[in-house]
Amino acid sequence: MITREVRRDPTTGLWSVISTERVARPVHLEPRRIPPIPPEACPFCPGNEHATSKAIDVVEDEEGWLVRAFPNKYTALTTTLALDGRAHGPYDHLSGVGAHEVIVEGREHHLPLWEQPVERMVQSLTMARRRMQDLHGDFRLLYLAWFRNYGAECGASQVHPHAQLLGLPYVPLLLEEMVRRSGLHLRHRGRELFKDVLDFDRDEQKRVVWEDANVVAVCPWAPRAPFEVWLVPTAPGAHFREASDAVLASIAVALHHVNRAIYRELEDPPHNVVLYTAPREAPANSGFRWHLRVMPRLEPYGGFETGTHGAVVSVPPEEAAQVLREG
Repeated sequence: MITREVRRDPTTGLWSVISTERVARPVHLEPRRIPPIPPEACPFCPGNEHATSKAIDVVEDEEGWLVRAFPNKYTALTTTLALDGRAHGPYDHLSGVGAHEVIVEGREHHLPLWEQPVERMVQSLTMARRRMQDLHGDFRLLYLAWFRNYGAECGASQVHPHAQLLGLPYVPLLLEEMVRRSGLHLRHRGRELFKDVLDFDRDEQKRVVWEDANVVAVCPWAPRAPFEVWLVPTAPGAHFREASDAVLASIAVALHHVNRAIYRELEDPPHNVVLYTAPREAPANSGFRWHLRVMPRLEPYGGFETGTHGAVVSVPPEEAAQVLREG
């Protein structure tokens, strides 16, 4: 049966078109491959630390470092500039002040994250939290963006597992809107928006992929991409930097299950994992809840997506959740 439906994401206000007929389009994406790099030439492998900036922080064992954070060699922004903002006619201008760091998530060059021990992901997430806590001390950084790219189509230039962290001198418009909508929901209904989302989805059990006492992995009602999954803490919390060890451990387990299911069921697609956390100035009781979104890239973006900021998705989230649960 063909499904055609238009849905709106209550957390962003963005619309998505669900159309299963799109699966039959004569479109085939041939994944672009990152040129193979042997471990001895990889700048992220042990023994090649000279090829990157000096480490800011590391997690170590008796054999050496396990997780390593350092400034990006090809930095988009830098902390060495003074914050300078001014108008240029109708245009706003800011100096390129900010932070841009890399977090290498393991020593092993060819071992993907879904095959690594869960403890390694806990260490990587703990490093991200620690780096955010440190960067929060710089008043110039209004938003901290953590993300992981996998596959050339999703922005990765290295196969060695790693994430990136940017400190920005502005708040992205999407985050402003998410915080605003969360605050309105809290004021008008007296409840957190993300609590309502989780309560409804857990009752229906149509879109839930995995859950424990701390975290729910759910395919969103109005996805931006086929097989998109949100990892949402069950307890309130606006800022990732304040996440508890128990929640980070559950996020690590959820990521392991979700990444492994995506790898098995979708044949290793390129994807992004993005953290949405509250901006610097957002109060803890803003109604917003930090969370991660895993977004596979299975379909090309076109004029509709670019021109409307909407999305056309060929797999309903209810079907996607069932596939991933079974995977």
